[in-house]
Amino acid sequence: MGLGHTTNANTFTKIPSLQNIRAISAGHNISMFIDTEGRLYSAGSALLHGNKTEKNQVIPVAIEVFEDKQIKTVSCGAAHCAAVDSVGILYTWGSNSFFQLGHGNDVLILFSPLEIT
Repeated sequence: MGLGHTTNANTFTKIPSLQNIRAISAGHNISMFIDTEGRLYSAGSALLHGNKTEKNQVIPVAIEVFEDKQIKTVSCGAAHCAAVDSVGILYTWGSNSFFQLGHGNDVLILFSPLEIT
């Protein structure tokens, strides 16, 4: 994911738009990348990429909600993601069908990261 197309790649391939990546996480239909400045980029499913659009992303794009934050870690599951910023705040998004996001049972899907309070 993130190569600008939807064709399977059977070998490791550099993603030209990404530089200085220090951490990655991948789920069922999503890839996340953290650069050395703490910016979080995503490519993949509209449900999981975190940018409030219902269109899949084939090229990694910075997640807008984290524009003024430094992300330290990210983890992706089958249909949800979680990220922790530099001050220890946890954010989750994606499917909440089993209440795995930690926001109660009022919402089934979060298209954009939301802080756990």
